[in-house]
Amino acid sequence: MCGVKMKKKAAIIFAVTLTAALAPASGSTRGTDADISAIISHTVVIGDSSDVVTADWNEMLEKLDLAIQEGKGRNVNITVGDSAVVSADVLNRLAGKHATLALHMADDLTFSISGREIGHVDYPLQITLCEESGIPGEVAARALEGVTISRQFSMREKEAYPCRINVHLSLGAQNAGRHAVLYSYDEFDGTMRQEGVYRIQESGNAMFGINRGDDYLVKVMKGYTVESGDVLSRIAVKNGISLKSLMAANPQITDSDKIRVGQLINIPAQ
Repeated sequence: MCGVKMKKKAAIIFAVTLTAALAPASGSTRGTDADISAIISHTVVIGDSSDVVTADWNEMLEKLDLAIQEGKGRNVNITVGDSAVVSADVLNRLAGKHATLALHMADDLTFSISGREIGHVDYPLQITLCEESGIPGEVAARALEGVTISRQFSMREKEAYPCRINVHLSLGAQNAGRHAVLYSYDEFDGTMRQEGVYRIQESGNAMFGINRGDDYLVKVMKGYTVESGDVLSRIAVKNGISLKSLMAANPQITDSDKIRVGQLINIPAQ
């Protein structure tokens, strides 16, 4: 069972409280008593209860209002630690707008919510990172065979999110141009399911879109982009591996005779 992540030297507890009053669509960013929406108050307790640091979510909402009004796709950033709740009211305020809310969490993970990927939602977004992965060790070992760089992250809430979110993580600039491959753990059949492939940026960052909380694994692999005239058997020979190994590294390909130009192919370690 997944436990909530705790820091090594100081236990961190997050309390999220929803209160009222957000600004109307036009006019001042300060709402009146009649303007009912949600403001998120986030308190971080470090160590004992006397050492308290409070993140100013009210200020974040003001910045989010400005970003929405600008309509230029600006990011509004807030550090939240191991756990965050964004109310349905805030998500609906952002819905359809050209602005992004970025939640910077523990373990150098950032979860971003783009207004352009939100429709109307009926329940809040809740993310709680776990201390330990829910992927059994033997399953992870098989998935990571021959891989030297990988990341794992898990959420306590194994359920669908009210909107699509993007997870951003750094895999090192030395891996720029390689493929970051995202897998989720299917606990019903005990296997890893490939969710997506992303070409790592020059900065070493990778980004994936996810729709639910789950146990995730990311591994870095050499990649190949399909060109005109390519077939999988030829790609395998070119990289000194068997077609079987190539197919095993690309579970998203169900028919070895059907690949398309521009498709990203994972190349396993030799």
